Amino acid sequence: MAKEVFSVRLETDDHDRLEALAKNRGQTVASLSRQFIVDGIAGYDQAHEATMQLMEQMQKKIDLMAALLGGSFHTILEQKVLAMTQNSDETPDAYKERLRATYTNTVFEAISKGNGISAAVEERLKKAK
Repeated sequence: MAKEVFSVRLETDDHDRLEALAKNRGQTVASLSRQFIVDGIAGYDQAHEATMQLMEQMQKKIDLMAALLGGSFHTILEQKVLAMTQNSDETPDAYKERLRATYTNTVFEAISKGNGISAAVEERLKKAK
């Protein structure tokens, strides 16, 4: 495998520590530096992979929570809509349309309120900084 040569600038104290450590290990500064770099890259790759796995797990939990909340929200709305009775002067189609419109309007109202709450929280967080 081809090798590349490059320069690295270190603070004098760091260079002195590196030289002492290399001497104690019976290695050259170059070989110890190479080892540190290779180990650091491997460690970075592992940390990155672990972070990506954690983020994937978190996303799955967020998706599950969203599904559970959506199901709960639907159940609550369904109870509200099912509690509505057909008016005596209302046709079955008009009754169905009123039920659908009530469900839809309630969903959009809840989304609007949720957006308002999110905006208020974001504003407070900005002010807290």
